[in-house]
Amino acid sequence: MRGSGVNGERLKVVFIAGLGRNGGTLLDRVLGEVPGFVSTGELKFLFAKGLLRAELCNCGAPLPQCPFWSRVVERTAAATDGFDAAAIARDFEPLDRTRSLPWALSDRAPASVSGRRDRYVELLGRLHHEVAREAGARVVVNSSKFAAYGALLARAPDIDCRVVHLVRDSRAVAHSWARRRRKPEVTATEAYVKTMRPFDAALQYVYRNAAVSPLARVATALRRVRYEDFVAAPRSVTASLLDWLDEPADDLPFVDDRTVHLHAGHLQSGNPSRFTGGDVVIREDDEWRRAMPAGARRTVTAVTAPLLLRYGYPLAPGEPPEDR
Repeated sequence: MRGSGVNGERLKVVFIAGLGRNGGTLLDRVLGEVPGFVSTGELKFLFAKGLLRAELCNCGAPLPQCPFWSRVVERTAAATDGFDAAAIARDFEPLDRTRSLPWALSDRAPASVSGRRDRYVELLGRLHHEVAREAGARVVVNSSKFAAYGALLARAPDIDCRVVHLVRDSRAVAHSWARRRRKPEVTATEAYVKTMRPFDAALQYVYRNAAVSPLARVATALRRVRYEDFVAAPRSVTASLLDWLDEPADDLPFVDDRTVHLHAGHLQSGNPSRFTGGDVVIREDDEWRRAMPAGARRTVTAVTAPLLLRYGYPLAPGEPPEDR
């Protein structure tokens, strides 16, 4: 498959990588408000959650009934000789899990893997082109986070993949994973966002964040951004990211330095906060500093210490992060 962007050029995709609860949905939405950009949320889950489970799009419609996604899916299917969402969830999505990263990066994958991988890469490329076409956008923002998914996307023809490695203090991430929150996108029953124990969240923090650096081998560019820096100066960090993306920063969606105006859009998966809109004041969620049990904090700090130091976070609580 050979695609072309809105202007006949390679389509620029901003892929937000890392472990969930890192602020990815917020950054996705802020960038999606920039003229010429479109947010997709965690597009990795389009087939399993959106099409098969009919979870809600941000517009409030079950995804199969959303006019935006219906047109995107229809054209993607036509351009790739049709597809079955159940077959994609079964056969393709295991290829974008973190443990499959070596095969996503390698040019020497076994035939049993490379055939499925190449078909999935073709599908991902076409899907992103159709999103851009439907939105009239030149830049697609995807906050799927999984490194293997990002590697597959970066391999797609005519995709200019820019990876933003969004990191957050591991204690904050682990505390967020321990909180029980309802999933507003599920209406047929009462469903809750997955939770993890502190030790498990710490292991995932190391595993998922360490997997991002190898994406530099296949992506156009990779840049690390700390959640804490973003929420401390959202307007400034957004402008800096646009400069890195070679995009103009003269029409930012900010009411003031900390307040952004967010529309509903068509994010199809991500943090429940994606259903909020209007003028949103961006502040750090630092509940972990007050509410995280001391034992859990010590456990997470011990497991993630090498990455905390690498990302400029203090091991002792209460100290400000280093400027890196």
